[in-house]
Amino acid sequence: MTEHRDGRTTDTRQLILKEAEKLYYVGGYERISLQVIADHLEISKAALFHHFKNKRELFFEMLLLILAHMRAMFEESIRGEDISIRVKLYLTMQRLTQEPIFDVMRFQREEYILLEAHQQRIVNERWHSDMFDIMQGIFRVGVQQGELREHDIMLSTHLFLNMCILLPHANNPVHIEGGQAKQDMYITALLDMLLDGLNKK
Repeated sequence: MTEHRDGRTTDTRQLILKEAEKLYYVGGYERISLQVIADHLEISKAALFHHFKNKRELFFEMLLLILAHMRAMFEESIRGEDISIRVKLYLTMQRLTQEPIFDVMRFQREEYILLEAHQQRIVNERWHSDMFDIMQGIFRVGVQQGELREHDIMLSTHLFLNMCILLPHANNPVHIEGGQAKQDMYITALLDMLLDGLNKK
């Protein structure tokens, strides 16, 4: 790690992004404070502005970091050709319970408009390539392999990603009594509703 005369190091940018992410998961965009980040990292605000010209740029870069992390997490959960689609979706949901979850509804309602037009375009592209397209591919394979019936794959993908918001996780007030076993049953019930439907056969 190289240290500069003003005390900045080569990994300061990543540390700033991580601090911003922690604050974001606590209270959204409004909770991200450049002064708090500088204080936590024991750097000057001038050093922080060396890496990010303003809060909006920091927020944008932080979003890209979150999406990249989620892509890696999704890819890890669905790896393995000999695993059923149901198990892949289950493992994805189980993995999400270990993470603070990105509040898509809040982002779309309150924070998306804070980005510049070119930043909005890039976030949209990353959202689709890093999350939506991956999960859509899973449902498509499920249909091709005969595990799932023919259906609107875009709709099932939207449903799955929105169901993930209902999961208990690090920053979700939902709490499930009974530990891991109850949590596993909860995930299974959500998947049953999605994959089996609610109508009797």
